[in-house]
Amino acid sequence: MLDPKMPARVNVKVLVILAIVVVTLGGSLVAARQIRRSVLSKRALAAGEAAFADKNWARAARDLGEYLGRNPDDIAILKKYAQARLSVRPLESINIGRAINAYRRIIQLDPHDEVAYEKLAELYGGTGNSAELAYVARVRLEHAPHDRKAPLWLASALVRLNRQAEAQQVLEQLTQELQTQDDKHAEYVDACAQMSAIIATGASAADKANGLAWLTKAVNYAPDSVEARIYRAHFYLQTLDIPDLSNDDRLTLARQDLEQADGVGTQDPRL
Repeated sequence: MLDPKMPARVNVKVLVILAIVVVTLGGSLVAARQIRRSVLSKRALAAGEAAFADKNWARAARDLGEYLGRNPDDIAILKKYAQARLSVRPLESINIGRAINAYRRIIQLDPHDEVAYEKLAELYGGTGNSAELAYVARVRLEHAPHDRKAPLWLASALVRLNRQAEAQQVLEQLTQELQTQDDKHAEYVDACAQMSAIIATGASAADKANGLAWLTKAVNYAPDSVEARIYRAHFYLQTLDIPDLSNDDRLTLARQDLEQADGVGTQDPRL
């Protein structure tokens, strides 16, 4: 007589065998997929690096972008990808947007990457995205409280957002902090220039005098600063009815600042 338990035992064995086969095949497929992914990643990276070295920016952006699609946390390649996007000519908004996304990814991965913040500040400032510029400045200050550039970005963004009083507070705090340091910093001069521009938008004689006073603070802080001299000369030339100064006085003082700046000299094309 047959044992009634035999079919159950056979079925269990079959199921176990089938499970082993399925797991084995699944593991093989996963391994094959990983190998293929690795091969494609290496191929895209090699092509992208070669195109980047040849300054073939469009192809570098394409191939490095393909690599990053599989390896989104590679900071070094994110930087090259962003540079390639910004180097494509003509520069189109889609490339600017993708470069911004790359730099945003970098500060997510490394909140202390100074270059990424600077690039984002430049891009947001250049595209007039003041809200994002303010955000990036605040994130930078959160991770680097004594950064000297971030307050300038923040103040610039706040002015564009019509929050001048907040911008002045940021700039005053920065100048006070830098005044206590032994070294001289160009950011102090820039902060004074921003303060002057905010104040001098007022029409009163006091506003004009106060705007000039901030530029004089910059010159006194760094007498050999070409920027400080040029900022003040520009103010003299552009601002009428400065208290206690005639038109001849303004032109004379502007000329003196420009001669001082010329004596120091600069290679900066902005100046």
